[in-house]
This record gives sequence, structure tokens and C-alpha cells, in this order.
Amino acid sequence: MTINIQSTNTASQKHGIKCMIYGNSGVGKTRLCASAPAPIILSAESGLLSLRRFNLPFININSSKDLIEAYTFLISNGGKQFQTICLDSVSEIAEVCLIEAKKATKDGRKAYGDTQEILIDIFRKFRDIPAKHIIFLAKQEFTIDGLTNTKFNAPSFPGNKLAQAAPYFFDEVWQLTRWNTEHGPQWGLRTQPDGQNAAKDRSGVLAEFENADPATGGGLSFIFKKMMES
Repeated sequence: MTINIQSTNTASQKHGIKCMIYGNSGVGKTRLCASAPAPIILSAESGLLSLRRFNLPFININSSKDLIEAYTFLISNGGKQFQTICLDSVSEIAEVCLIEAKKATKDGRKAYGDTQEILIDIFRKFRDIPAKHIIFLAKQEFTIDGLTNTKFNAPSFPGNKLAQAAPYFFDEVWQLTRWNTEHGPQWGLRTQPDGQNAAKDRSGVLAEFENADPATGGGLSFIFKKMMES
């Protein structure tokens, strides 16, 4: 048996940044994808109007079969041209798969269970694609922690198991948000939890809020570079 010892300080460069980004409808999650390095969008929301000024490739996802076929293409030679894969949104993809499962069985609990198992497997496959950045966009919902009874904003998924498990797949979970300042509206990514909003950054190099606007020097390409070069 041959042991392959690697260095942790080059792992992100070889593996890429894997992150989940969530936020309210209309906050700009889809448009944020345009700021990533050489992106392709896997769209289940038919909401690409915000990208009409960009010439970005995308694949429509209307079923779990579409998602698997997209994955197969993206790990092939045909997918080498893309540096970033954006799933927009995994919340909607989960809903599409749940509808499929409900059509296949009259047992609602089984449909939820089957959907969650399938999606957890598929999400792991995408997360583990080497040498690419993977962005999982998700809707935002107000949820309650069953153990502590704490209320907070978090990524939205159908079914408790998937909602609880999904954020643990990633080192990075960010909330896209807007707020007003004396200089005008600010568009940023929350990278640290504040008691009311779920977030995490295991890189240890990001500020509590990172600039999400490429027009002012921010965006995903800037943030990814900061993480990989620090």
C-alpha cells in the first residue's frame, strides 16, 4: 500500500472552494455567479433575467436525471473549460426532485426520505469534484433549532434531514445580504454567524462581511483569490 502524504496549505488550490450561499429572493444570488471565475450555471429556477447582460453558459435542470447528466458532463473533458459550477438553486432542485418522488409513490414520508437520500448523494458528488469551485445557491428561510429553540435565518430545503445536513457538507456557508450605509446600499456576504443568521468560514481569512459587488472591487473571484492565496 502506497501512502500519499499531501500538504494542507495547497489543498484549496487543488480542490477549489466549495461553498453554500443563501439569501432572500431578489437579493442577487444568481447575479453573484457572474463574478465567479469562468462559471457555468445549473439553473432550476428559470430566473436568469438578472444575467441578461452577461454571456454565461447554463444548463436547465428540470429533473434529477438532468442533474446527474450535468454532473457527468462537467467531470468529463467537456467540462474542463469551466472553473466554477453554480447550482441555482439547490432549494429549487430539491423541490423538483421531491415532485418526482411524489409521483412515484403515494407514501409522502417515503417521497421525502427518497428525495433526501438522492440529493445528499448528488450534492456530495458535486462538492467533491476536484480543481473546481462549486457554489450551491439556496433560498433563505427562518427556522428554529429543535434542541435550543433558537430562531435564525438559514438555507431552505424540503425536509428536516436535508436542511440540517446540507450546511455541514461545506467549509463555507455565507449569507448574501444588502444593507444601507451613509454611502448608499452595500451588497455583501456574511461569513460569520451572529445569532440570527447562519454562516461559517473555516478558511479563517475572511472578514465578517465580504464585498459581493465586483463593481467596487469585490465579488466571488476576489474572495476566492483571497482565500487561496492567504
